Amino acid sequence: MGAKRKKTSIGFFDFEKADLDLALVHNKACRVRKLENLDESLKDDVCPCCRLPKKAPLFKLDCDFSELSELGSGFPLFFYFTKNLIILTLLAGVFVGIPCAYINFLHSDFDILSSKPVNWYQYTFIRDGYDLPMWQAWLHCVFCIFLIVYFFVLKRYMKKKTHKFDYKNITPSDFTVWVNDLEDNYKRDDLYSFFQSKGLGKKYKLEVNSVSPVFNIGVYVKQVRKLEKLKGDLSYAEDYKKKYKAKPSSESCCVKKNYKIKHLKMDIEYIEKWLENIEVQGRMHFTKSKSAFVTFRFKKTAKRVLRYWNRSPLDKIILFLCHPLLFCFCCCYNNNKFNGKIIKVEPAPEPSDLIWENISLSNKQKFLRRFAIVICTLVFLIGLCFALFQLKSFQYRIFQEQSNNNDSDIKMKSISIFMGLIIIIVGRIVAISVRFFSDIEKHSCWTHYHKAVVNKLIFSTSLNTIVVLLAVNMLTVDDFPVLIPGLHSGSHSIPLYQDYGLANDLFWVLVTDTILSPLTYFLSPIYISKLCKRRSLRQQAKKGIISITQGEANIIWENPPVDMAQRYANYMKTLMIIFVFAPIFPIGLLIGFISMTIQYWTDKYLLLRRHSRPPKLGTGLSDNMIKWMPILTILYAGSNLITYMLKSENSHSLLHFIPCGVFCFAVFFFIFPCKCSCFRSKKKNMILKSEEDYNEEVLGFVEDYERNNPVTSRKGWEKWLRLVEEKKGHEKMLSIEQKLKSYLPGESNSVLQYALGNSKEPKKNTIAFRRIRKRHSLSILSSLASDSIP
Repeated sequence: MGAKRKKTSIGFFDFEKADLDLALVHNKACRVRKLENLDESLKDDVCPCCRLPKKAPLFKLDCDFSELSELGSGFPLFFYFTKNLIILTLLAGVFVGIPCAYINFLHSDFDILSSKPVNWYQYTFIRDGYDLPMWQAWLHCVFCIFLIVYFFVLKRYMKKKTHKFDYKNITPSDFTVWVNDLEDNYKRDDLYSFFQSKGLGKKYKLEVNSVSPVFNIGVYVKQVRKLEKLKGDLSYAEDYKKKYKAKPSSESCCVKKNYKIKHLKMDIEYIEKWLENIEVQGRMHFTKSKSAFVTFRFKKTAKRVLRYWNRSPLDKIILFLCHPLLFCFCCCYNNNKFNGKIIKVEPAPEPSDLIWENISLSNKQKFLRRFAIVICTLVFLIGLCFALFQLKSFQYRIFQEQSNNNDSDIKMKSISIFMGLIIIIVGRIVAISVRFFSDIEKHSCWTHYHKAVVNKLIFSTSLNTIVVLLAVNMLTVDDFPVLIPGLHSGSHSIPLYQDYGLANDLFWVLVTDTILSPLTYFLSPIYISKLCKRRSLRQQAKKGIISITQGEANIIWENPPVDMAQRYANYMKTLMIIFVFAPIFPIGLLIGFISMTIQYWTDKYLLLRRHSRPPKLGTGLSDNMIKWMPILTILYAGSNLITYMLKSENSHSLLHFIPCGVFCFAVFFFIFPCKCSCFRSKKKNMILKSEEDYNEEVLGFVEDYERNNPVTSRKGWEKWLRLVEEKKGHEKMLSIEQKLKSYLPGESNSVLQYALGNSKEPKKNTIAFRRIRKRHSLSILSSLASDSIP
């Protein structure tokens, strides 16, 4: 079926003609399987492209969360976090939702004989003409304070779990700091001497192990990947023309391609000439960017340097607003200056987490890209508001004209359901746009990318539901100086608390989301499209037509990886909706509990039974989600305060200031969050007393900042081999070097190898499964090295 495969210089078959049987083997091997303590008999039966075993056992659906730590500490933390959120919503539903909904139900004009069961939910929300009892506001205040305490306990609980899964794992980042905002032409030796003598002030002299500069390789990497893609297209076009005497179709697997041989050859020739000029210049062509990684000999030294260079929020604001003017104040921030320029020192990401071609991009370029997503999101939301205004106006006319007709009740509910569908669909479109523009943003590492995505998803999807629902239920045509086409005009406003108002829309939005979100995730369009592509390719293969490379076939047969940013965003969106509207619609807390429970089991089942083995997930996302908890508390307390002020009895009693006081307390908690002082001091003492030596630990690292740096990779490996020789002897070094000989990058092609082997987010197919580690290495070199570590 496929052409004879030939191993390339970097150990991949990605640019050979596809063998669909091999792609099917890859599909089985790259599932989420349990690789720790794998039986020896299964270790040799592996996929030839990703080196993962084909018959390793699957995880049990009821497995302990800690077993998932081999996928990265982020996965057990995700399930611990979501489980606690589900417990929280259950407590809120039982102790707040049910009592408030029951009292609202009793104070309504409910008639069990004339009301259908499907309409009973309408009597559980705050209705027009009904004053909110003071005890309900107090109950929400008490639970808001409970939230603050609960989040404090949850934060400490998650930190302990993080410590359990991740802290004891020593990695290169524990010894390294990331230096940014350097001058363009800084010298490596100057930076080395600076941190050696001034890293902790002038009183201390530090032991610096190495300085790894970051180089501008973005254009080169882009051209190399484009060239390989063009070569694959040219090979297919020539084979097709030779066999069928015609040009292949430009539509292949739902992607439009240019198969004009003349144009392809011209593009290939142009890029090859450009690359030849680069190869002549060698490493000297790549200029240093404004970043570097400084590695210290001892772990405790790196931690002390980070604390010394840490900036307070006030310092960050001053530097952001006044940075262009600071040259006028020569005495300002002298301790933060290198060669007269203020620099920034941050914790270093893992070497395998870095996207080396993106690090060199300026902050201005990244800001412009990020500004685009804000504009795009606002455009979608404005369009959504306009569409829902039309529906709400139509619903309002039905209510006024046929308020006593049962058909009108069905029509109003149908419109609310349709509004919920529109909100969910637009939310999906916004999520896609967030992903698209986040790719354009060019983040420096994958952790930053996922954090940015999850923050944007939470903000945009929550805004999409909360603000839009409030807007269409509170604003009317009378609120606008200019008539909006399609809106019903008149002196009557749209009541917020009527039967067809906010609570009705909110109920159907929550119900629709509870059903559709797990369903659309289970019937993922990406997964369905891959199944269709596989079927199409099998039919083509039966005719002897192979239109894709092995790398493309592997991608098509590999199931989609889990999108953890979207998973976190779904839970936070549901939490924000039910707590913001809890004072008006308390029964929504129970609906949220049901929704999140269904989401939880859907997420767990699809991760362990469908998704491909994901990249290592660290603690970054779970740490980021904890920071949203105080914001949730502020929104809940603010919603309770506003509802209480609008719907309570007028009184000057001091008790009426309790909701205001709780809101202020929630804001104070957000600005000055409580610290887990006991745990922090324990962790701090463990770090300061640690004596880990980088020169000893590096022998066990499958990666570091010099070996992973595309430009310095060759020298990094030579330095590592010399250290092995020094510590383990010459024979051991020769044995390892012989195993790595055919894979070690040359002096002039290390960046080329990086460009060919790391075109996508790091996957699981680059580790040696015989030694599962806490974090993956990116290159095939590291995979081999992990089997060769002395």
